[in-house]
Amino acid sequence: MEDVGPQSNRGWGLALVFAAALFAGISGVLLSWDGMQTALQEIPAVNGENVQMLGLALVDPMGFLIPFEVASVLLLAALVAAIFLTAEPKRSRS
Repeated sequence: MEDVGPQSNRGWGLALVFAAALFAGISGVLLSWDGMQTALQEIPAVNGENVQMLGLALVDPMGFLIPFEVASVLLLAALVAAIFLTAEPKRSRS
């Protein structure tokens, strides 16, 4: 690849305005939705028992251990694939 000098996108201002309008629109819709107001309420904790139960559920073989490990392997495979796809091909020395 050759360096062709500095590049600039003339439409960045329009993209910024569009992104800000999209963000404002999505925020407005979410804040006016009744389900979002319910989700924003605080949920009382019970002396740390919730965290202990979550930890046990994550490592319990009858709980979420297998799906958790499957998800970690899939994410690792996706990371390796992304690195492989973005790497530049090596040139031969002939």
